Amino acid sequence: MKDAALFNQRIKNIVDTCEHKEPEKVPVGLDYINWPWAMAGTTLEEEVNDPVQCAEKYCTFMNEIDIDFSMNAGNYETFDAFAALGSDKYPLCADRCTTQHNQVGYEFISDEEYQFLIDEFHYFKNEYWPKRNIPVFQKPEEEAYAMLKEAAKCVRNNTIFKELITEIAIRDHSIVPFDSAGASAMAALKARGEFDQGEVDERLIYDDFPGGFFISNLDVLFDSYRGMMGIFEDLIEQPEMITAAIEAMDRDQAEEFKKMPPRPKKPMHALPPATNIYNIECFLSPSQFDEYFFSGIKPKLTALAEQGKKIYLKGEGKIKHLLPFLKELPKESLIIQIDDDDIFEMKKLIGDYHSICCGMDSALYAIGDYQRCIDYVKKSFDELAPGGGFLFYQNKPLFSPSDADPQLVKDVMAFAHEYAVKK
Repeated sequence: MKDAALFNQRIKNIVDTCEHKEPEKVPVGLDYINWPWAMAGTTLEEEVNDPVQCAEKYCTFMNEIDIDFSMNAGNYETFDAFAALGSDKYPLCADRCTTQHNQVGYEFISDEEYQFLIDEFHYFKNEYWPKRNIPVFQKPEEEAYAMLKEAAKCVRNNTIFKELITEIAIRDHSIVPFDSAGASAMAALKARGEFDQGEVDERLIYDDFPGGFFISNLDVLFDSYRGMMGIFEDLIEQPEMITAAIEAMDRDQAEEFKKMPPRPKKPMHALPPATNIYNIECFLSPSQFDEYFFSGIKPKLTALAEQGKKIYLKGEGKIKHLLPFLKELPKESLIIQIDDDDIFEMKKLIGDYHSICCGMDSALYAIGDYQRCIDYVKKSFDELAPGGGFLFYQNKPLFSPSDADPQLVKDVMAFAHEYAVKK
């Protein structure tokens, strides 16, 4: 177990920079999904049935690359569970490490089903849609039950894996995760006496309960039921169907929330932040963004921010056109991961209102030129770090083992850590 002092110092650096105070060291993070298998000497496919060994192998890279924070400690899509159910929705790629979301040939809802979704969403979601799309439900009962049991085992293995890698990240490497798994891991580690922050300033407490995860029902409608082309057609030709579908999903969500146990009445702290993902939102006009998402989520995010919770916003695309809305949220409440927008322009536009999470273009890792990487990193620190409000991170995650040469990542991260120290 690493000294908790390092974990606490990393939190202090994050909180300081988010309050636009220059930290002792700019927080340096790494965004990754399946890339760690590049340093594991094995593949996800080989290790997936043993979640303990799978977690240990996956975390091998943490022994060689120092990380202050990450959006999460990692994960993998449960390709094996889908395969067990006879579905090819998340096939494993040729590298035997990377999963892909297969939408090619996927049959999204018809016009008749669209109305069915609106009229009876709870039944549609839980009964009709799974039986329509997952082959196991067309099997004889005994065979289907055996397939479901196998899939459940795969999901359980994934849950154990996620818990273990997050605990390893915190306990053994003092990494600060930004997701709800970090909160759960902290609670488990405390309960077992394996990690504790000790006595720290109130603003540096890392909560052991989730801050919240927010994704719009428009995103759910796009990703699960209509697809990209379907949603774009709806926005032009039948926006009233989108509105009705979202309202039906909102009603169902509200009923589900009523069944949940009350949240413990504990004071909130900045970290781990709540998470807000923008996907289809990046492609909406400002008026559409307000109508289908922001007007509904703004009160919830504002309430969290007013209690001291930071909100991590990951935009998967361009969000410059949405900045006026983001400035309606309390000052210094957002940590914005910048994806396709120009990071230097975004810094000028955002100023000291919110913090930005950026500084390394993942495409440079793919090109593989060390000097180009270092030049970009230096420019990022020189132009974005003064005055605080900057966390060093990539624009896109290292998704597959082939996305970046491990030695290049080690060298660039080592340089970033050295350059990040306040002079």
